[in-house]
Amino acid sequence: EAPQEFDAMPRKPLVSWNTMLTVYARSGYLSQARALFDLMPNRNTVSWNAMISATLNHGNFQEAKDLFDTMPYQNAVSCNIMIVAYTNEGRLDLAEKLFDAMPKRSFSPSSDVVLTTAVCLAYAQAGHLEKSMAVFQSMPQQPTAVAWTAMLTSLAYSGDRARALWLLHAVKIQGICLDAVVFKSVLIACVHIGVLRLAIEQFVSMSFDFGLGPGKEHYRCVLNILARVGQLELAEDLIANMPFEDDAVDWEALLAACVVHNDRQRGKRLAAK
Repeated sequence: EAPQEFDAMPRKPLVSWNTMLTVYARSGYLSQARALFDLMPNRNTVSWNAMISATLNHGNFQEAKDLFDTMPYQNAVSCNIMIVAYTNEGRLDLAEKLFDAMPKRSFSPSSDVVLTTAVCLAYAQAGHLEKSMAVFQSMPQQPTAVAWTAMLTSLAYSGDRARALWLLHAVKIQGICLDAVVFKSVLIACVHIGVLRLAIEQFVSMSFDFGLGPGKEHYRCVLNILARVGQLELAEDLIANMPFEDDAVDWEALLAACVVHNDRQRGKRLAAK
């Protein structure tokens, strides 16, 4: 119905063109969206950004880049879209160049919390922690749970214990609303930085502060950190008493820890089971 109504309009304001362009783009009709875009008598940044996003969603990176490069005026949203695209394509040189140029053009990388989260995540996944942290800390609004998780896990996996601990405490102090998936990432971060106390605190907090029942994956994270720090008796008790059926993965983790911590007696007993 939308195309017919649009065609029947005697006068078509720019907002109507943009609405129709968005309808085509979100419906997966890229060729129709591009045809409409080319017919537009006037375009604004909303038009260009919608066309670039639609082109990227169809996997046409080079075409999207060409559109971006020919924009008469680029705004912060345009730049954020392309930073994510560059990073996803492995063009970190272009992503960094554009990111560094944004403040010089009076653009804030943090003007859109959704896009900023995507930029933060893209940098983190590419291993650019300083860039990711810069975006994270520049968010004028409360960072999303996804952004917190991306930063926390990236810092933990990189071995940046100090900042990972700082972020873990910040999550707790600021009362960030976490779900079961995010808690898993938090516990994994605790495993990688080897902080048992915080892992237990977060594990208990799931139920008492957030009303979330820990799943098998959460128990396994606690098991891994107990094994890692040498609390083998507690790890064995956890396997025996958790409300889930134990499996080979659980016992293999404990056996490996017995080797690392030279607990031969426990290792022999477990291997005999």
